[in-house]
Amino acid sequence: MIRTDSIHCLLDCWAEILDMKNIDYRPLYSGIWNAQFGVTEAGISYYTSMQDPMDWPERCSRLFGLSFTHWCGPELANMECLTEYLRHQEGGEVAGIMYMDLYLMPYSVHYQVKHVPHSILVSYTGQPEPEAWHIKDPYFQWEGMLPVDVLARGFLMGFAVDFADSHPADNAAVSSLFKQDTGSSPGQLAIETERLVSEAVRQHGGYAPELLLVSVQEAGTVAKRFIGYQYILDYLAERTGCDTAAGTDAVHLLRKGWESLMLVIARFCIVRQPVDLEGFRRKLDKLEGYEQAAKQEISRALFLLADQHAVHDHQAMLGG
Repeated sequence: MIRTDSIHCLLDCWAEILDMKNIDYRPLYSGIWNAQFGVTEAGISYYTSMQDPMDWPERCSRLFGLSFTHWCGPELANMECLTEYLRHQEGGEVAGIMYMDLYLMPYSVHYQVKHVPHSILVSYTGQPEPEAWHIKDPYFQWEGMLPVDVLARGFLMGFAVDFADSHPADNAAVSSLFKQDTGSSPGQLAIETERLVSEAVRQHGGYAPELLLVSVQEAGTVAKRFIGYQYILDYLAERTGCDTAAGTDAVHLLRKGWESLMLVIARFCIVRQPVDLEGFRRKLDKLEGYEQAAKQEISRALFLLADQHAVHDHQAMLGG
């Protein structure tokens, strides 16, 4: 499959690995709309050091059979352990993933500008002197070579992914996960965005301070994760024949709505007029409505998938 969307740097790497085996990776993105993001006094951040309550490696292993071997921590010895392991696995079905500081990655737009933890795929090229590694960054859609000393400077942590026994997700695992993820309460993004905007406006006499947009602008990046709804809708539509056009429309409106919302906040900061917080809340209510509509369409398609699965099992039993 050709994936052009950037959703989540780690999951995008796993999707790239699954694609190497021609495995439909779309179920991987179930629940990505609930993935952890950072919220501090400074505002919303795409990246956070907090532990994500959603165990993504366990989910990926359960769905697709990927196996993870971890080398945690920024110590150089951990990177040397990982690279040595990958050298010995050259030609095998093992991929390396490194968390890097994009401030130190020459290809990045954040190079020497901003410290940003980020996941990339690394593979050994067999080039000994000077040692260079092949890098693939699915999130930023960059591919090229980097010397090992550059990797060492930017290394935060890393692990190996064994995909030799990977397999497509089965209907039972997919149905269980989709049902769990669409039954969750509304995501935190709208809640935190409203809170930050409302608090800032009230603290400044009903006006938006200049730094308000800076504090919430990464909400627009976090909102990219709503693309996950479309992946799940398309996946179910292909397997059930269910018409999910209403869900697709809802996801489109949800994504465009968040883009529009960020422009609204920018306008608050530029136009020195009292902010209509009630009107802002109504805009967020609309976005939550679109998200709920997407979840309802997924739930409707899941019923059809379950019915088809039951019919298949019954026919298999009769045939046996």
